[in-house]
Amino acid sequence: MDNIKVLYVTGLGPLSGGGGNKRVYEILKRVRKFKINYIPVVEKKNYASAISSFPDLKEILKELNCYAINLRPSNKFSFTFYLNLFKVSSDIAKIVNNEKVDIIISAHESFDLINIVRAASHFTSTPWSAILQLTPILGTVIGTVNGPLDAIRKSAAKGGLIKTIARYFKLLLLTRSLRETLPLSVSFSIPYELSFFDQNLNIKVLDPPVGVDETIYNVKASNIDFDAIFFARLHPLKGLFDVPFIWKEVIKEKPKAKLLIAGSWQNKQYICEFRELCRKLGVINNIIYAGFLPKDVLYSYVKSVKTIVYPSYLDAFPLTVLESLACGVPVVCYNINPIRFSFKTRAVIKVNVGNKVEFAKNVLTILEDSEYQKKLSLEALSFSSRYNWDFAAKEEFNSISHILEHWSV
Repeated sequence: MDNIKVLYVTGLGPLSGGGGNKRVYEILKRVRKFKINYIPVVEKKNYASAISSFPDLKEILKELNCYAINLRPSNKFSFTFYLNLFKVSSDIAKIVNNEKVDIIISAHESFDLINIVRAASHFTSTPWSAILQLTPILGTVIGTVNGPLDAIRKSAAKGGLIKTIARYFKLLLLTRSLRETLPLSVSFSIPYELSFFDQNLNIKVLDPPVGVDETIYNVKASNIDFDAIFFARLHPLKGLFDVPFIWKEVIKEKPKAKLLIAGSWQNKQYICEFRELCRKLGVINNIIYAGFLPKDVLYSYVKSVKTIVYPSYLDAFPLTVLESLACGVPVVCYNINPIRFSFKTRAVIKVNVGNKVEFAKNVLTILEDSEYQKKLSLEALSFSSRYNWDFAAKEEFNSISHILEHWSV
């Protein structure tokens, strides 16, 4: 990586926007530490919210000579996308020429950012690549799949026939573009799910792709009186509306069992819908919403409960799961591809997707068997111990050389 100059294009936003934003922040935080030459290009519209989430980010971006530009159009009409693609890729090409960079990287998997970076690459004859933090366009594929169209129908994207066909052609275009380079991925689930569209696509999976927040090791368990926690972006694809059904089954056996929910609502409509569902199912007094918590408070709460409830349908390498394990707390999840590929430990209990009764039974087993919970806790700590943000950053930095080797052939 000596003297290699990287233009790092990112839609970096607030922490409440998900683990992808946290990953970008943690990588940029370590650029100077490892003497790597990254020049960030960030989404101007997200700049203020990103700065408010990560207190030292402003200084980091200033030190790295960051550029803030409008990467995405204000609306999603197709013609606007193509006009924006030409304009933004031209702007990035100017930065490439001005900074004399060796490679352009999209720090995310979005269709528009990848195409913007690729176009800028073609304008300047500069190598490019992308870091896939989620399976592009699909999100996550659920269940057994029979061909590419079935993969779309069984993905988080879903939609009717026209949308399915449109996504199919977008995926064909995207995988064809990715074959030009050596993409990086945070999970083995991503190349697996893209293989339904291109079996010969070569993707390097980062190992480790992420790390554990160091704050976890400095906080102690609090004295809150809860049995479990669900923390995530509060969205249906994160299992938000599965949670009340699961907890209804739990309180059939343990009527006083309490669940704490933490996170940011992704849509105000979900607040009313969730409360109404809890009221309808009779769990309104057993499920308490605590808000979007500061990380030291969140981790102290996690350390105080016996298990984490995480019925997500959409992920790649969820920090919720990894950070819970680092707190010594086992997690009950749906057995989606990202969980199956990334967490090969008994401390992550994998349940058939959508089976809320089975999910609740596994939660109850942990709550009622203290010896079993302690055994899982030790396994959780052991599994999470190899995940460190310094290791993850070095893995990404070293992988840039592999990408450039690909382009030199």
